[in-house]
Amino acid sequence: MELENATLKDLKESRQDLVEAINKETSAGNTEKVTKLEKDLKEANDKIVASEKVQKLAKQAQDVDVILKEAKIPEPCKDRIRAQVKDTIVEGDLKESVGKMIAAELEFANKLSGKGKIKLGGSGETADVKESLGKELDKRAGIEEPKAKETEAK
Repeated sequence: MELENATLKDLKESRQDLVEAINKETSAGNTEKVTKLEKDLKEANDKIVASEKVQKLAKQAQDVDVILKEAKIPEPCKDRIRAQVKDTIVEGDLKESVGKMIAAELEFANKLSGKGKIKLGGSGETADVKESLGKELDKRAGIEEPKAKETEAK
């Protein structure tokens, strides 16, 4: 068999060891390349998923801000709701989920405030927030209480 006229069939018959060595060498090189390409593909897919999550979170944050602008709740409650949805994608209806969060925050705020009343010291008396702050400011400014003025008028 002459090398110039040799075909693959002739090589397989006469030099089977050479054919096996060539196949082994090419498959080893391909395996490494395939492994590297699979790794690169996985990294690219992970980046795409992370990017999509960031985009969804940004869109969700905008939608939540729109919903919260319409809600008539205190700003600290709005901040707590924003913190709850900041890093978590809300599944299902966003407006409904935020509505439930708003209701929970209002309930929580009402428990804290006692319907606008606060306890004054340890006496157990209650007063409106406006009333108690007004009295405190008057006291600090040196203004006498209205009861003292009523006594003078009589």
